[in-house]
Amino acid sequence: MDAQGAKMSKSKGNVSYPEEIILKFGADSLRFWASTYSMGEDARLREHELTRGRRTVIKLFNASKLVSSFNPSNTSGVALNHNVWILQKLNKTISVVSSLMDQFEIAKGRLELDKFFWEIFCDDYLEICKGVISSSNFNAEEVK
Repeated sequence: MDAQGAKMSKSKGNVSYPEEIILKFGADSLRFWASTYSMGEDARLREHELTRGRRTVIKLFNASKLVSSFNPSNTSGVALNHNVWILQKLNKTISVVSSLMDQFEIAKGRLELDKFFWEIFCDDYLEICKGVISSSNFNAEEVK
């Protein structure tokens, strides 16, 4: 369906071809959009959802670059409070998403992953960790 909910057809001129979408937003953005809807649900092709998918892919890339720049040998094996906290949140998210996936609620599961990634991992955890990751004089005892 188009953004207004009308059936797409060549005669109406409201057809969007996957090749054009992929060129403009990228294949991962199209996959992200496709996972927004449950099976059998009419899917509206909305540009803002494709843009959100593109932003998520970029955020994933940037978050992975930040995390990969961290040198775990600087922690001296100390479990930091924020690391324990994020693992608890991750385990809860895994449980919820696994349950949803078992029930074939793919769109709801993707939404839970979105919430974890954007609100908990990026907005909270990575912001807490940025100072630790970028610090060359990291002392695990100082950030407990």
